[in-house]
Amino acid sequence: MNSPADDIMTILTAVPALGLTAATNMFVGHMPEDKTSLVVCVFDTGGYDPANIMSGSGVSRPTVEIMVRGIPGEYEDAYAKAAAIDAQLHLLTGTTVDTARYLIISRIGDINSIGVDKGRQPLLTINYRMERTAS
Repeated sequence: MNSPADDIMTILTAVPALGLTAATNMFVGHMPEDKTSLVVCVFDTGGYDPANIMSGSGVSRPTVEIMVRGIPGEYEDAYAKAAAIDAQLHLLTGTTVDTARYLIISRIGDINSIGVDKGRQPLLTINYRMERTAS
């Protein structure tokens, strides 16, 4: 199976309305230095103990963090992108990506502003937990 972050990128880049393209404005595991456009990155953040470990059913419960970095002075645009991403992911059920079946993806908390980076670009994060099995 792919990392959960890779699968989340696959899910999000498949939604034309989000305008996200892998390696252009959507990344996994690292945030590029681009200062001229809004960029989204997904990070694997561990997770919780597997569910039903005694039965051997193989339900893993990983977590990811999505970071949205906006253009300086464009906080509302960055927040709108984070909200659009959340509208696609929160409570998504029954989705298969490659060899992983996502039983549910749900937000932990709400969209979180973590301030600005050294280039004065607004930074927002959203955290998700999921339950997945091999398809």
